[in-house]
Amino acid sequence: MVMIEAPPAGAARRRCLPLSLTARLVLGYTVTTLVMFSVVAVLFHRGIYRNFEVEDGELLSDNIATLRHLLAEHPGDMREARELVMESAATHQLEKLYGRLTDGEGRVLLETPGAARLLPPSPQLPSPLPADQLPQLPHRMQSPKGVPLFVASALIRKSPEEPLLTYHVALDIHHLEHWMEGYRQDLILMCLGATTAAGLVGWLVTRGGLQPLQAITGAAQSVTASGLSQAAPIGAQAWPRELSALALEFDRMLGRLRQAFQRLSTFTADAAHEFRTPLNNLLGSTSLMLSRPRTIEDYRTLLESNAEEYQRLSQMVQSLLFLARADESGMTLKPDGVDAAAAMREVLDFFSALAEEKGIVLTSGGDGILQADPGLLRMALTNLVSNAIRHTPSGGRVAVTFQADPGGMGCFAVEDEGGGIAEAYQSHVFERFYRVDESRTGSGNGSGSGLGLAIVKTIMRLHGGEVRLRSHPPVGSVFELWFP
Repeated sequence: MVMIEAPPAGAARRRCLPLSLTARLVLGYTVTTLVMFSVVAVLFHRGIYRNFEVEDGELLSDNIATLRHLLAEHPGDMREARELVMESAATHQLEKLYGRLTDGEGRVLLETPGAARLLPPSPQLPSPLPADQLPQLPHRMQSPKGVPLFVASALIRKSPEEPLLTYHVALDIHHLEHWMEGYRQDLILMCLGATTAAGLVGWLVTRGGLQPLQAITGAAQSVTASGLSQAAPIGAQAWPRELSALALEFDRMLGRLRQAFQRLSTFTADAAHEFRTPLNNLLGSTSLMLSRPRTIEDYRTLLESNAEEYQRLSQMVQSLLFLARADESGMTLKPDGVDAAAAMREVLDFFSALAEEKGIVLTSGGDGILQADPGLLRMALTNLVSNAIRHTPSGGRVAVTFQADPGGMGCFAVEDEGGGIAEAYQSHVFERFYRVDESRTGSGNGSGSGLGLAIVKTIMRLHGGEVRLRSHPPVGSVFELWFP
């Protein structure tokens, strides 16, 4: 079996590298310049040739008009006409005229010396114009020998009694064609030279104009994970108008990266700390229990304690997985019409035993239908009610209400009678693993994982809504879930 080795991926990429921006711009300048110069050269060439054609047409018309005048002044006398036709080729050094005068049966009456060799047969010549008309533009054709000609034909009246004669006159324009060929070559050389010069100038101008972009590229290349804190902003520098917005966005991106790295670092440290506490508890209690023989009741007590720690770890892992999926946009909402009253009753029924144990009254009010993911809505309400019960003292009240806003929004409000949250901490309570130390009363701020409110904020972001906090210590807090 023959093995075919695939080319290296790097080699394939090198073969398919796109053109640089400088090359694209210079190529665009060059092609545009070449097209413009070519169009101008073609138009200029055609204009000059057209002028020669008009002038030569007038020369042929004058020759025909002169012959008609001579025959009109001297009817029946062909001497002056003969001189005109016979000497036409000898009167000009370059613009040599060759004439042929024939009768109605095609017999040649007068002919310029050399015309028989130069002029095509009469049937191949253009049809003659009436005796009272002159040609405006000549017909271009070639002689049997390949000589380029301008030809005109017209009828001429010899005398009123005699039939009309046909006069064919041709102008040898090989000198004009030769000159136009040289001129055409000069134009081509001029176009190519001007295009090359324009491309070179465009390359120099483009390289100079793209230097600010290269500076921004260098600044972007200097941003690394290890040197992120040392990366300097560039938006304050004097940039071209087209790049100033890019420089400002670079600074904003740099700020977002710093914040993201800071959050990631804080999140990692907090997660390690949160996992370390239950793991240390499990390790310490298990090691202590194994240090010497214990009774069955002691082992049962240890297993019950370990089960609580395992439950806490499991909840923390589930919360982190939920937040990770939401951050990666890997979560798909399943919105449906949700009965707000039924959702509130379901959540309060779940916490009824815990609230009764703590001596806390749970109430709900309001009804309506809203579009939301039922599972995520229950999760958000569960986290808020659990948080409210945890921070409400015995004998207090936790109220969950729903109302529809005239603007089309639906709002759940979870109100507790805890100690409230100081204004300085309110902007941080939705951060992951954040806890307000000594800011709320109740049975221990350290009982939660610090992820509940972060999950609530993520759920509202997925729904396109928002979560709001109203708190004025020491009269409790109100968390509002606004659904579109």
